[in-house]
Amino acid sequence: MRASRRENGKWLKTKALYYSTSSQEYRLMAERRRSLRIRGSRKYDNILLDEPILNNEYFTFNALPVDCKLKVFSYLDHIEKGCILSVCKEWNHLLLHPSVWDQLSIWNFPVTCLPSQIVHERVENCYSCYKKRVHLFCKFILCTKPRPKRFEFKFNIGECSSGYLKLVESLMINLNYRECKVCSLNWKETPCRPYWVPPDDDKENDIMYRHRLRARYFGNMFDLFTKKATAIRTLVMPFDWCSRSVKCLTRLKNIHSLVLEKYFVFQCLDQKMLTEVLAGLPALRRFMLEVWTPSGPTLSLYSVSSNSVTYFDISQSRGFYLKRIDMPRLEKFRILRHPWNGPLVTSDKINIPCLYRILVSGAPNLCAINDHYLEPEWREFCYPRLDEVLRSVCSCKQHKTGWAM
Repeated sequence: MRASRRENGKWLKTKALYYSTSSQEYRLMAERRRSLRIRGSRKYDNILLDEPILNNEYFTFNALPVDCKLKVFSYLDHIEKGCILSVCKEWNHLLLHPSVWDQLSIWNFPVTCLPSQIVHERVENCYSCYKKRVHLFCKFILCTKPRPKRFEFKFNIGECSSGYLKLVESLMINLNYRECKVCSLNWKETPCRPYWVPPDDDKENDIMYRHRLRARYFGNMFDLFTKKATAIRTLVMPFDWCSRSVKCLTRLKNIHSLVLEKYFVFQCLDQKMLTEVLAGLPALRRFMLEVWTPSGPTLSLYSVSSNSVTYFDISQSRGFYLKRIDMPRLEKFRILRHPWNGPLVTSDKINIPCLYRILVSGAPNLCAINDHYLEPEWREFCYPRLDEVLRSVCSCKQHKTGWAM
């Protein structure tokens, strides 16, 4: 038995955990372990992992308690778990335990041929194999019924022929998300879809049609999800900023970190919707916002108010300019000056408030702008280093040079 285990590599040799332990202490611990085994209790049959182990002793992975095995398996990704399902019956049985699949990512599969289809006549068939992998994996998850603590997908839910929307909704309906803390919901694109794969429907070539269709699907899906996953602490997703989506988002009262990415270029952002989101999330601490709003003679300036946010990042936004900030707990602020979107506009036609004055009046506890940590007297006067930072991020007439915005 010991020789066969050596050949198969199923066991490990463990060295002493504490190299300073004396030989006398080794003997005492060995006698103690022998006495524990004599008691006949199965609790002491396995090696005590919190004590040094003798150099001439070995233990197999199968000798670990079940809880330890499940913990080790939980650190593997879903592809590695799929590979070890066929190692032995015991591992196969353990991998059916729901706790192994509490980190649920249902999109990251290879875009390659299935083992049963080594050669394809067309490259597009590889993407068909990817979709088949996704469907089979979701079917397996529905049978296992885990309680996800982390949930992530990256699918274009407007791609009707692939059935991604039905898959995601079936997972949301049949699984328990009460313990889910981290979610990443990329519902606008499928990164694994090759760019050369043609659209399944001629209507997919219509850009506006695709965006409207996806937005309708997202509204229904997000409404369902926010009713079940009420304990989310971190949420990352594209956002369409419609009234229904804002109402669903404000159900998540426990959100600590929120990342709202742009859904569509030149997306309109209503000040009322932004105010409602910040007012409806009392536990929010970190807020990262990406919107590309139209700019020009009718440029809208935004007010941002929150009593809880300590980190605010708008460095990825374009056409998003502030006129007022009311964040008494804000400590770090990130901002970049991107080229404007929309019609070409000269800087003398638009008056944008100075960022320095906005922060002095609305962020009394601010400690850093981007990577620059502010000096204690920054609110009394704008010192030279701070002025350099403002010249790189502020779009007011004082700090912005050049005729074009």
